[in-house]
Amino acid sequence: MLPVQNRLKKQADFSRTLDSGSKFRTAHLLFFSQFSDQDCPRLGVIISKKVSKKAVVRNRIRRQLLHLARPIFLNWGGKTKGDTVVLVTRLPEESANLGSELEAFKQWIQKK
Repeated sequence: MLPVQNRLKKQADFSRTLDSGSKFRTAHLLFFSQFSDQDCPRLGVIISKKVSKKAVVRNRIRRQLLHLARPIFLNWGGKTKGDTVVLVTRLPEESANLGSELEAFKQWIQKK
């Protein structure tokens, strides 16, 4: 689980990031990133009912994503210190290698 200051909770923050953030796409995830005036990076996860009708499955995927993203966000630093990131899952495949997709996102963010 991410610390409270690294979690994105408010609908307005999600909307702002989705509307005006830059996009990065992988096979199973869609990332929206936007610079904000916060002291630390914040992460929000969106998993629609298209992925699974069952909340148990959606929450399991959310927990897995947050677990994989935790080391990336706790060691963020640098020029992207105040980024707000929203992860959107695109495909319902539970067997996807999300760790490698998060690493690809990390490399993209460092180039930005």
